[in-house]
Amino acid sequence: MARTGALYLLCYNSLQSLGWALALARVLSSYFSTKSVNGAYAFAGDLICFLQTISFVEVVHAAAGLVPSGVMLALMQWGGRTHFLLAILRQIPEVQGLPSVFITFMSWSMTEVIRYPHYALSCIGISLSWLTYLRALALARVLSSYFSTKSVNGAYAFAGDLICFLQTISFVEVVHAAAGLVPSGVMLALMQWGGRTHFLLAILRQIPEVQGLPSVFITFMSWSMTEVIRYPHYALSCIGISLSWLTYLRYTAFIILYPIGIAPGEMWLMYQALPFIKERNLYADFFDRLSISYYHFVLTVLICYPVLWLKLYLHLFKQRRSKLGKHQTKKKV
Repeated sequence: MARTGALYLLCYNSLQSLGWALALARVLSSYFSTKSVNGAYAFAGDLICFLQTISFVEVVHAAAGLVPSGVMLALMQWGGRTHFLLAILRQIPEVQGLPSVFITFMSWSMTEVIRYPHYALSCIGISLSWLTYLRALALARVLSSYFSTKSVNGAYAFAGDLICFLQTISFVEVVHAAAGLVPSGVMLALMQWGGRTHFLLAILRQIPEVQGLPSVFITFMSWSMTEVIRYPHYALSCIGISLSWLTYLRYTAFIILYPIGIAPGEMWLMYQALPFIKERNLYADFFDRLSISYYHFVLTVLICYPVLWLKLYLHLFKQRRSKLGKHQTKKKV
């Protein structure tokens, strides 16, 4: 990328970062000042409409080859949001106070205050690995729960909130795949994020009776050990550094950690949660519209889990052969 183009993108992404940070602050302010989620549009609507409208230049960036994104994808993303904002939300005052507006604005703002700074820093060759340190902190908390209590039953109490936070914001990895920042497939990234997030927020966080089970410790250990290998590997690759031992761990550790996290971890805990899900008829308001209970939905998920897991597991082996094979070839050369 030419120096002028990089400087322009740095300025544009920096301004968008500031704009969306202000939008997020206004949305949060609407809640804390009114104790209600109904004032998001009044507090931040005009600013978000402005930021979204001018983001049309991102379609121009794609068309001009300044960024590797596809033009149609950029246009669809811009068009969908802009239609929602200007053609519907802005024109119908009766819906501007609905909780859906608060949810949408929070989701967009949190995504953009991560995405734009990432783009801005990448323009000057900087890659921040703060997420790596948070993942390491999660692992430290899980281990601390065991060594301080001599029990595997305190993992959620020690690390649950942090792991829920880290998993939720990792949705930006789906955005990275959609935007072409990484070579991952969008559907694969979405399935991985959705599976973990459903397990954490829809089941584990909502049923206190299962939060002290050994399955939580097993799952958290498996996830944390995987991520403190994966994120440093990604961070270093952004600046052209490849450590042979880290690459080997990245494409080998999953062989043991992945099955342990799935079978005695996620699947066993979901199975143990079934009686509580049935007894409380969780999420009845939503699932009644689908003519299926959440209990039967989770049963279906448990039946499908082995098939979906095997597909992803075999994909990881394919990645392993590809990456470690290339690495060995480079060493020989």
